[in-house]
Amino acid sequence: MDLTDYTKTEPCVSITQADGALIKSLSTPVTDDAGNVLYYTGTMTISEGMGIGQFNSPYYTMSSFSSYRDEKSKHVDADIIIIGAGISGINSAHHIQKNFPELNYTILDRRNNLGGTWDLFQYPGIRSDSDLHTFGFKWRPWPEARAIVDGPSIVKYLHDCAESEGIDKHIRYGHKVLHADWSSTDSLWTLTVDERGQQKQMRCHFVIMGTGYYNYDKPLEAVIPGIGNFAGPKIHPQFWPKDLDYAEKNIVVIGSGATAITLLPALVKDSAQS
Repeated sequence: MDLTDYTKTEPCVSITQADGALIKSLSTPVTDDAGNVLYYTGTMTISEGMGIGQFNSPYYTMSSFSSYRDEKSKHVDADIIIIGAGISGINSAHHIQKNFPELNYTILDRRNNLGGTWDLFQYPGIRSDSDLHTFGFKWRPWPEARAIVDGPSIVKYLHDCAESEGIDKHIRYGHKVLHADWSSTDSLWTLTVDERGQQKQMRCHFVIMGTGYYNYDKPLEAVIPGIGNFAGPKIHPQFWPKDLDYAEKNIVVIGSGATAITLLPALVKDSAQS
């Protein structure tokens, strides 16, 4: 991936390929008084297979950023901070290492394990609903013959990918990002981070949001009239209790999407009726 060609002085959209990753950029240039392009504000999306990461920050021509970085690096904790150690975060880290080896990065994750959604969801029967041969990373293809696999196998695959590239050494667990503030004066991001109950600040040039689209604390609640009158346990798959005993129980599953389709076969093995 080469950004040295970004010398336009008008907003532009670019779609390029780099090592199998689709890179889409929407940029607006920032110039000095002489009209020279200093850097671009906007977003850059890196997508490949099942990993998508987005730069929500200004980004620079590589030629201008090299000298700028030398001056500013002493003021930052990392050139790039990736938020989220799931599929998107791991994929973004790989492409940073490969295409920008001179830049350093850190991955922050609020949880204590990598894998994102695949590690969070623990309901019975959780599995992929796409085949892993196309769902996996191009830079480290899914190694098994089976295509549709369970959640723990996907988490193991992600661990293997991260360890093989040394990405796991860049992850800081127990780091929850609370705020992200951009300073146009310093051209730096300042992140307010909760590290296991203690707040601190971290500074960087770039932020990549690899957080996915699930709210880990409060999932979307469907409006179901009368559900409050139900006297039995009401379970959301996102917070499936590990000690839930549903053997020989009558179970109602509300919904017919991917979660229901993977959950039902596992439930009917032990429940009285589903």
